[in-house]
Order: sequence, then structure tokens, then C-alpha cells
Amino acid sequence: MNIEGSCLCGNVRFSAVSPAPYPYRICYCRRCRKTGGGGGTGANIMAKNASLVVEGRESLGTYVSASNPPGPGIPPVELEMNFCRTCGSQLFIYSRSEGWSDWVYPWASAIDTDLPNPPDWYHINLGAKASWVDAPVGSEHAHFIENTPESIEKWHKDRGLWEES
Repeated sequence: MNIEGSCLCGNVRFSAVSPAPYPYRICYCRRCRKTGGGGGTGANIMAKNASLVVEGRESLGTYVSASNPPGPGIPPVELEMNFCRTCGSQLFIYSRSEGWSDWVYPWASAIDTDLPNPPDWYHINLGAKASWVDAPVGSEHAHFIENTPESIEKWHKDRGLWEES
């Protein structure tokens, strides 16, 4: 799926190809709460790094951080978080760690293209959730104290939602 996104002020616009366009993970970790401005944030979708085109790159700011472990038994990776220096909008994340560089992870909130509604939701890193936040419950909501054991790619493929280009 071709996706397009932008920051609030319009200084940065980007496009990419995403085989995994369903924003099904809601993350409650400290980093997502602090950078997303709320109790949890629609976690990233996945796009092919080689397809990323950015207009207004001179307005990009970066913040480098270690990730939470991306899944049980997987060590943290080094992340480069990209945001607009003018309006502060979070735009996308790269991993600087070996084995993760084929992908870029746009924030679902920065995407202007209509994204598909996921068939189920994963609420991740609930061990770091703010005390005033309640994660939705119900048969379509799975809860994880840390991250999930399956990748974004596997989640999409298991549900027949992976879009080959």
C-alpha cells in the first residue's frame, strides 16, 4: 500500500510503500507516552526503507534512543526517532541496529492516507502504562505486559493482510 504522511505544520511530507499498513498495536511505554502526548499511542506501521521519500528534510529533527526490547528474548535496538523541528510532530522511526535497516516505522498518527482498520488490537508494554489510563478490554483486545512475541510482519501474514508489492 502506498502511504503518505506529514507533520502538523506541513513542513515535512513523506511517502513510502507499506506491506503492513494495519496500525494494530497500541503502545503504553514511557517513550510512546512522552513523545505521543497521551496515555498510549497508535504504534507504528511498517514501510520499506528504500521506498521512503521525504520532502522538507531540512525541518527534520532526530532523537536517538534505545528501544524497549522488540519482543521476548530479543535485545533492545538503537532507534532514530524523526520529528518536525517546527511543530514537534512525530513522523517515523528507523532502527540503526544490524538486521533492522530494511524498514522504517511511520507513526500511524502521521499518516494522511486512510489506513485499514485492524481486525484485532494488541495493547503492548502495559507494565509501563500510566496509572490513569485504562486499556480497552474485549475479545478483540489482547494485552501484553511487554512487547509481543510476534513481529509486525508475522501479525499481518498470519491474518492474510501482508501486501506484497
